Amino acid sequence: MNTTRALRCVLCVIFAAVFPPAFAQDAAPPDAAALQRGMAAVVAGLDASAKSMDTGELIVSLYRQVHGRPPTAAEFLVLESTANACAATPEEVLSLVLREEEPGPTWDQCRNFLDGVREKGLVPLPGAKALAAELNAADPREILRDMADAEEWDDAPPPAEPPSAKAVPPVEYSTYFGYFHDHSGLSLDAVGDPFEAYRMARDEAGLDFYSLTDHAEFLILWPWDNKWRTLRAAAEEAYEPGVFAALWGFEWSNPVLGHVNVMNSRGFVSAVDHFWLGGFYRWLSCQTEAFAQFNHPGDYNDLNTEYYHFRFHAGAAQNLAGMELWNSDASLDHYHYSGSWDNDTGFIDRANLKGWRIAPAGGQDNHRENWGLRNPYRVGVQAGELTREGIAEAFLARRFYTTEDRDLFLDFRSSGHPMGSRLAELPRVFNVSARDGGGDTFLEVRLYRNGELLQSVAVSGDTFEITLADPDGGGDDYYYVIVTQTDDWDGNGRNDEAVSAPIWFFDAPPPARPACGALAGTNGAAPGTSGLAALLVLVPVMLALFRKPARGGLFLP
Repeated sequence: MNTTRALRCVLCVIFAAVFPPAFAQDAAPPDAAALQRGMAAVVAGLDASAKSMDTGELIVSLYRQVHGRPPTAAEFLVLESTANACAATPEEVLSLVLREEEPGPTWDQCRNFLDGVREKGLVPLPGAKALAAELNAADPREILRDMADAEEWDDAPPPAEPPSAKAVPPVEYSTYFGYFHDHSGLSLDAVGDPFEAYRMARDEAGLDFYSLTDHAEFLILWPWDNKWRTLRAAAEEAYEPGVFAALWGFEWSNPVLGHVNVMNSRGFVSAVDHFWLGGFYRWLSCQTEAFAQFNHPGDYNDLNTEYYHFRFHAGAAQNLAGMELWNSDASLDHYHYSGSWDNDTGFIDRANLKGWRIAPAGGQDNHRENWGLRNPYRVGVQAGELTREGIAEAFLARRFYTTEDRDLFLDFRSSGHPMGSRLAELPRVFNVSARDGGGDTFLEVRLYRNGELLQSVAVSGDTFEITLADPDGGGDDYYYVIVTQTDDWDGNGRNDEAVSAPIWFFDAPPPARPACGALAGTNGAAPGTSGLAALLVLVPVMLALFRKPARGGLFLP
């Protein structure tokens, strides 16, 4: 074993000892080795017997053996679609069928399954092929719409973080560039070594901060294969305070309610064990050091339920700080200027008009070995130091902006307060400055109030400073700027731009924020799911491989 491999093994062991289990039965029981050998033997036999069965027949047979009944039409739909979309092996089909309330099969589930195999053997269920054909005939649109209608929701007031009512001397921050959305071989729909991903982002792409965010639903295929610990160990190996802030994260990948990235959390949840949006938000509200972002909005709205179209949730409002305005090679044209689900208002403005406090972000969302190298799009974070703590603090404070130029520096302030601030009883006067590290020149600055254009001013040169104002402003408003350059990197006919985080103004302090885990904004249901709802969340594999169904959708005409 070489030195690098040995170090990685040590890191994984350290994380196994220090950090809490990813789910309830993660700690290995005394018979762990025997269970692993037993499951390996079953998988070997399954590989042979499955050759005579199609995927549907295999799912029905395994489901009956595991759960004592055939799957419902919805359970079958999700399992078969997932298995077919990712060309699942018989072993992966078995893992999907076994899991219930946890993000992966538990030791007890493996033990109970092996006990059943010893008693009855592993044989095809008589009539499984005919039953699979019958289940496959069910209308998937009706099934999924019924599920989407199942959750009730109570709206909640905005959080109570007193806005500042006095001017302050400007605090100078350093600007660091990176993003939080990529995948590695830890996701079933991606490839590549997670350790190499961090190295490439740091050494070849030149990012200052970075995080892998592998699909949470894929991080535990078996209880003895905990990929979450591997992901964290990869971030730990790459982390160098002051040089490279390597964070870790996961993507909550719900096929009908949307995708959300969570960074800097000690543990993780998935759309299997936290399917309902309210339950996920409730969990997020208790992660005091974690921060999150809405991913590629509009891409998973098959049932017209994505994020419940940004219905506000007070508990999650502090942690959910960002939204992708670009993803992969799709730029601001797709995620900002093309409107949202059913009108011309952009996604980020839809969210902020609902009471969220969202700043613009982005992510390359790489599923191949090109981490950080896909394009020059970046997120610029204004932080006091290049550490995990510094980046997390800045993100939670909304001191960040999104840019289509890799070295565009943007500053947006009011009365000395930086972008992301919440103010009251102060003049609505804004200082905007920008410079380009590569010498690209600027063309225009636009000031927006509540998503509506207020003012457009021409600028020039590779650096500028300008003052803008809204003397007629009043009430609860938010403001942001978009700066435009003279070049067009992607040749889409629109010049490169950067979008600042908003600055929020309030006339009165908002109501109190609910305590961690409070049910305000949810229906009071437990965060977990059961049966049909739990299985529904396996669709992310299918949707991820059919990337970006967008405004049509896999199940809609």
